[in-house]
Amino acid sequence: MIRELKTSGHVFTDEQQVEAVIKSLPKSCEHMVVNMTHDKSVKTFDDIVCHLEFEVKQLMVARPIEQAHVVEFSSRKKFWL
Repeated sequence: MIRELKTSGHVFTDEQQVEAVIKSLPKSCEHMVVNMTHDKSVKTFDDIVCHLEFEVKQLMVARPIEQAHVVEFSSRKKFWL
């Protein structure tokens, strides 16, 4: 969104860009909003993009495995893993 506005000629300060991104996050990301609002290292659009990418990677690693695997042997018995 910010990049599209920039290409159309709008000029934003770094602070305005960070604030716009933080305000656009869904309610389910409330913990990220709090962290980024108080994190002094998040000063530019690039900072916030890096921070969000890191958060998404952390969420992907931490999420539970939702699939169960079934192993079938030649004796036709099934074992759940």
